[in-house]
Amino acid sequence: MARPVTVRPEFWQDLLQQSDWYEAQQPGLGREFEQEVRTVIGGIANAPMMYRAYKGDLRRVLVTRFPHYVVYVASETFVVFLGLVHAAREFEAWLERRQSP
Repeated sequence: MARPVTVRPEFWQDLLQQSDWYEAQQPGLGREFEQEVRTVIGGIANAPMMYRAYKGDLRRVLVTRFPHYVVYVASETFVVFLGLVHAAREFEAWLERRQSP
């Protein structure tokens, strides 16, 4: 069952910031990072409840090839993408971004 999907502006800011960083490391790598993130987003949008809750109702999915999590909340009626967080970053410090959808 398709659910409405919302992508918070902070998610796009995270994506652009990290993509720019990867692109500065190696030309083309930023584009590859964006493609991997979009693949994860598509998988989540199709089956958001497939991934278990991590903290309360927050869920996270590791991006293939890159040490970043796509963080989102989902229910039977909606999906909200909150942001990208580096896997080595203290996740709890990032939780303040969580707000009700």
